[in-house]
Amino acid sequence: MTTPAHSPDSSRGGESEAPQAGGAVDKRSRKVYVLWGIALAFLLAAGLFCWLVVVPVWKVNRAMSGGVTKSETIARLGGPQEAVGYFAVYVRMPDWVTDSLSKRNVVITMRSCGTPAVPLLVECLHHSDEDVQTHAWAVLMQMCSMYPEDRKAIAKEVARALDTEAAEMAAYTLSQAGPEGKAVLIKGLGAPSATTRRASAQGLKAMGGEAREAIAALESLSCDPDSSVRQAAAEALQKIKQAGESK
Repeated sequence: MTTPAHSPDSSRGGESEAPQAGGAVDKRSRKVYVLWGIALAFLLAAGLFCWLVVVPVWKVNRAMSGGVTKSETIARLGGPQEAVGYFAVYVRMPDWVTDSLSKRNVVITMRSCGTPAVPLLVECLHHSDEDVQTHAWAVLMQMCSMYPEDRKAIAKEVARALDTEAAEMAAYTLSQAGPEGKAVLIKGLGAPSATTRRASAQGLKAMGGEAREAIAALESLSCDPDSSVRQAAAEALQKIKQAGESK
């Protein structure tokens, strides 16, 4: 009995089936690799989120718990410089992560950080939460009295707000910053912005007799093209001169 010979066609058909099976395996393998890549990227993103957001927020909450003092809170966070870094993340979080009351407490605690906290406090002056803004102003003014050696740094940072919607509060804060703040306000009288000139005059008015050096610069604003600047300068001059007469 003879074995039937394989035809060339059947041989070719068998060869074509093998590559098809191998191609299906390769496609499945690629899908597995893609899924593994997506899963790994997700895990890395989750880890980064935890490290940059969850951990700082958790550390601040933990450091402020237990009725500790502000100085103890800062020490728990590794000192003023490190604490400010954690506080920066905390106050920038949306309300569903860190509530308004907690942010306000963080701002108040920054008072004990000294100079390292000044740039962040100035940033808080433009915070979306008005309560945070108000407490940032209050802390900056308190720091002017508590840390005379930091007045120059405070005045430099607060001066950046003289041409913003917070100009009036910035000027009042500078009026509490001694000679350093006064120098910034006098310089502001010659600023291109009417907002800055007006706010600077208001700040000098708040200083009263301590701003006698500004009399000449204020008198030059009597011809200012902006009526609100002229009025602010006139009121400042009146207040400064009255303070001089009463002595």
